[in-house]
Amino acid sequence: MTKTICPLIISIFLFSSCSLLMSRPHSKNFGQRISEFPTSSSFLKSKATIFWNQHAVPFIKADRDEDGFYALGLVHAHLRLGQMSLLKRVIYGRISELAGPSTVDLDYTLRILNFTKGVADDLQRMDQKERQWLQAFVAGLNDYQNNITEKPIEFKVLDMELETWTEESVLALGRLAAVDISWFTYLRFLKFLDDDKMKAAEDLYLKHRRQSTLSFSNQPISSLEGLLSHVSRSGSNSFTVHKSKSKTGSALIANDPHLGIFAPNIWMLAGLKTPSFHLNGIMFPGVPIFALGRNPKLAWGGTNMRGISTHLFEIPKDQIHQLTQKTTDIKVRWWFDKTRTLRQSPYGPIISDSPFFSAKGKHLALYWEGHRPSNELGSFWKANQSSTVDEFRSSFANYAVSAQNLLAADANGDIGLVLAYRQPVLKDPSKTLDLIKNPIENFVVHQIKPTEHPFAKSPKTGFIASANNRPTNTNIEIAFEYSADGRIRRLNQLLSSKEKFSVDDLKEIQQDVFSPTSKNLSDLISKALESTELNHILTRYHEQLSQWDGQYESDSTGATAFEFFAAAAWALYLEQNIEDDSLRKTLASTDTWKPSLTQFFKESSTQEKSMFLNLIHKELPESIPAWGDVHVQRFQHPLGNLPVIGSRFRVRDYPARGSNETVHKAGRKLSTKKEFVTYGANSRQISDLSDIDNNYYVLLGGQDGWLGSPNVEDQLALWRKGEYFQFPLKIESIQKQFTSHVTHILPKGNSPEEVAAD
Repeated sequence: MTKTICPLIISIFLFSSCSLLMSRPHSKNFGQRISEFPTSSSFLKSKATIFWNQHAVPFIKADRDEDGFYALGLVHAHLRLGQMSLLKRVIYGRISELAGPSTVDLDYTLRILNFTKGVADDLQRMDQKERQWLQAFVAGLNDYQNNITEKPIEFKVLDMELETWTEESVLALGRLAAVDISWFTYLRFLKFLDDDKMKAAEDLYLKHRRQSTLSFSNQPISSLEGLLSHVSRSGSNSFTVHKSKSKTGSALIANDPHLGIFAPNIWMLAGLKTPSFHLNGIMFPGVPIFALGRNPKLAWGGTNMRGISTHLFEIPKDQIHQLTQKTTDIKVRWWFDKTRTLRQSPYGPIISDSPFFSAKGKHLALYWEGHRPSNELGSFWKANQSSTVDEFRSSFANYAVSAQNLLAADANGDIGLVLAYRQPVLKDPSKTLDLIKNPIENFVVHQIKPTEHPFAKSPKTGFIASANNRPTNTNIEIAFEYSADGRIRRLNQLLSSKEKFSVDDLKEIQQDVFSPTSKNLSDLISKALESTELNHILTRYHEQLSQWDGQYESDSTGATAFEFFAAAAWALYLEQNIEDDSLRKTLASTDTWKPSLTQFFKESSTQEKSMFLNLIHKELPESIPAWGDVHVQRFQHPLGNLPVIGSRFRVRDYPARGSNETVHKAGRKLSTKKEFVTYGANSRQISDLSDIDNNYYVLLGGQDGWLGSPNVEDQLALWRKGEYFQFPLKIESIQKQFTSHVTHILPKGNSPEEVAAD
């Protein structure tokens, strides 16, 4: 994401700095913002009411489903129109219209990937009700933007125009949110094909990343194996607690998605009550489903599975001349427009034409399940209405991408984990992990539906946890790589530490910043230092490491010492073991450093470790500041990276807790200097199924996308203190708690007096 944003903002500044110098977010308070919300509509057949709390979080009540979804469209446009409009340009590969010539290759790649392919077929798979809900939502988006008097700041800075929303563009936005994580593996390693470097990458990176703790086992295990898995053993966290381990006697669930951290947050909160829906939760702007949330009978969440939904096939030489092609024109701001060629094969678009997916002269076709017909919106709407974990699983029969570990807890006290993943199966599935396949010998022969995968329901452990780890044992490999094991091991440890859990216990778990894998490696390094002759720098680091408790608190100097030492050690390790500079740089940016260094300090001889340590001290800073001084959370709009005027789009900096592998994830680059947190936990939800009002949420930042609104960052104080706000479901509770404003939207022609009569 950072590599994408940087050229975009630099181009914007270089080519339009004069206009930008005059651009500044226009401050508006909550009252001014809410006064812009429409109060009548020709679309509505009956009144819709929106209750707002102090954080600009809405709860919508309507007597018709269509009216509720229409109001939901109004809400999305009101809170996030600038963000949604920018994402829409990304979907269609139109970034260069905003950013200039530096993003032409990016647009070309996006057009090859073609997020809109198959969207028309997806619309046809929707039933009549689903289509009506989508149409109502789209009508709300368009009605809001057609009646605004002032556009968000993004439109002025990026010279965007308002564009009509369609059902297709909303579905395509959902596809953008379903990007296949396996693409990142291809991006990293395609350049090393047919090379000894690939074997080095496999040995040092991919093998480590496939060794992952299971969320549940679908095979019999011995008591010894079960015991060892509990004591020995990136993305998101989601965990559920069965009624038997809950202090209230009802199931519990906790979710905290991990994504890029920006202002506004990539997520937004809302609630909805219509004849078919009664729920609240977390939504992706511009997409009318509740990705995480709660209804009266069920709560749900999940993590990215990292499942392989994409295979790359090398086009045989005798078929290259049969490829079809067409041209696409890319409009470029401040420069000449560009024309590029899009090539298509029977197996998929030719992705190797993209400079980002170049593969040593090979012609590679991209097969992606996201290009095939499916019904993600319909699947989630069914899930949003489900009452039991079994119904929840059945909801995803027509779901395809992206691969998700979806967890649920129901009012009966049951918990479950669904592998929401339509898996493309090769003729020879043993070659699933090959980066490149032969389409003649080994093409996709069928798909495994989500409802055909193993399913966990109320295991004897009394809990299920997921942290982008391997979900379970399967006959066919699911992913090229999983997240490092630190978070799932810690979650399993914490969820095994008590007989019973409460909502407060789950809140504490979400705030946890202890890393068992970091502590283990720190102890190994400390022990190695004891057997080495130390200079004054190594002595200082040894003192810090020997006393460090493994907690990444912002005031910890031990955490800083460990991260600085690990950064220097990893750079030296790669220098000694990887000859190729390009591969070394690729591996330096991965999180394989911890298992690799752990193995080195565990298995190397005393002499080897001493020689290694005597070389490290030259790269270690003498000063060891507090962790929060070098691990800083910068909360800003992407435009905050602009030179000179970026501060106008910057909200604040503050010392951060956590690290890349703590439950409270706060991702940063491994280095020996100050770094900003750019990725990590950015929203939280906890629900207790004993009471439909026992739901607690918080966003990192706030709800409103209007820069200059207090609701851009008003939840930041809650977030930093580990607090949440309650989001009830009972209408009477909503009426008592969501009192900052009540918006009544009437069908046009109705008088305000009819509001009081209802």
